[in-house]
Amino acid sequence: YWLNLPIFDNADILSIGYAYPNLQMSESYNAPGSPYWAMKAFMFLGLPADHAFWQAECAPLPRLEPKKYLEHANMVIQRGSGNVVALIPGRLQ
Repeated sequence: YWLNLPIFDNADILSIGYAYPNLQMSESYNAPGSPYWAMKAFMFLGLPADHAFWQAECAPLPRLEPKKYLEHANMVIQRGSGNVVALIPGRLQ
């Protein structure tokens, strides 16, 4: 389905958008590689059925702090009421 849509640019690189190039969907941090980074979350779906990934036991998630400062990202992550919010300060020029 997707390969029949205009999802590639003139250099055959995935474009930012959904079913066609749409820079209105982009953010200031997007780059030409952004669509490829997004796909990494689905890479495991290509593993064969007998791969060790599918054999692993499920484990509970670790307990997470309700608020955590991420120094290198200069962000605060806030968790509560089933929601997670990334608080980002203004950008320095």
